[in-house]
Amino acid sequence: MALSGTLSDLGIVDLVQFPGTGKKTGELIIAGIDHEARLYYDKGSLKHVICGENTGIDALVELVSWEEGEFEFRLGATHDEVTIELDLHRALMMALKTRDERREKARKKAEEERRAQAERQSQATLPPAPEAVQDPKMEFLLAKTASKFEYIHYAGVYHRNGAKICSWAQEDVDGTVFAQMISGVIGIFSTHPRKELQKVYLTDSMGTCIGSVIDSDLVLFLAAGEESSLGVVSIAASKISAAVVESRNK
Repeated sequence: MALSGTLSDLGIVDLVQFPGTGKKTGELIIAGIDHEARLYYDKGSLKHVICGENTGIDALVELVSWEEGEFEFRLGATHDEVTIELDLHRALMMALKTRDERREKARKKAEEERRAQAERQSQATLPPAPEAVQDPKMEFLLAKTASKFEYIHYAGVYHRNGAKICSWAQEDVDGTVFAQMISGVIGIFSTHPRKELQKVYLTDSMGTCIGSVIDSDLVLFLAAGEESSLGVVSIAASKISAAVVESRNK
């Protein structure tokens, strides 16, 4: 007598294990959405699996992902071919593990592609980067405001495409030493998957640096001495940012 039903009645994992529990010999036929799978058992041991064009473990990996379909178990049916060498439990565990690994790999690939597409779209929507200082008023207000903070060594305003618009530095500070750091900070804003990212903080033995988004297309970069706390540098960043925005609005 044949046993039949649907995968909504009995999940795929339980269904595949069912003949093993009863030490049954027979053929389990599962009709899925796209194609059919056939599993052959000998006294409860899974011996052969066919699923579409795949056989053996590869077929079982595909099968354990099925959530819809109808099945029928034909008691006594056999097949000469053997494509499953492991016992039923181990074969099923291997199939589930492989399925999960493939899903995770596919998820990571899709996430990488999504990030790459978001980056391309972000770069495509940004206006062309200015090649030189085009706003003397901004440069003046940047210098005037930044110089009020003794602990600020360098302040620069950059286009999000990387071009420097204006900068200020204390007399004994070479601003070019920050070039690589500035490039890295701007890169974070350009590639970070959460586009609402507003600030980046960097601290090391040399001091504290802050990258802060101004409007939609500008980034303020500040470098402070090692004696400066993150809090006071953050306050300076807020006031300098306000001055830069004021220069754009006037």
